[in-house]
Amino acid sequence: MKNFLYSLSILLLVSCTTGPTKEQAAEQEKSEEVAIEQTPNKDSNESKITEETVELEYTTYFYEDTIDMSSQTLDIYWISEDSINYRLYHESQLCTYEQEGLAINKYPGMDGESDEGENGTMYFSTEYEVTEEGQLFSIRIESPEPNRVKINYIYEQPRDECSPENKFIMKKTTTNKR
Repeated sequence: MKNFLYSLSILLLVSCTTGPTKEQAAEQEKSEEVAIEQTPNKDSNESKITEETVELEYTTYFYEDTIDMSSQTLDIYWISEDSINYRLYHESQLCTYEQEGLAINKYPGMDGESDEGENGTMYFSTEYEVTEEGQLFSIRIESPEPNRVKINYIYEQPRDECSPENKFIMKKTTTNKR
């Protein structure tokens, strides 16, 4: 019996002192790390990723002609100092005109334009030319405070009854009137 206990104790001592080599231990740690990275924690409060449509914040300008029963709305989103996205709507008794696109200030940092206000006084404006082919108008925005805008036809092109009015001075509004 003594021999049996002696043999058993030696067997236990040898098995406890011999472990994996350094390489074996490193491999075992790697496989555990990979398993940990690939297995999600059941107790974690991970948020789900959802796709959301982001609505750009446009500044809205509006004019209504009660005599001709027409209105014009221009929404502007400033991309940078020299470019804007716009949405232009013109509604009259005859038709509705709608266009959106990109307009660029070809001369940023230079002297701006001047426009005549409702009561005949002049104000400074920055001109953004519409970039779509075949469109011959620009958008003039009051500067430095963008409280008024108007459409300016380049080359005094003839317009039909559905084109936006260039005589309307649209004023900044906090609500979308369209």
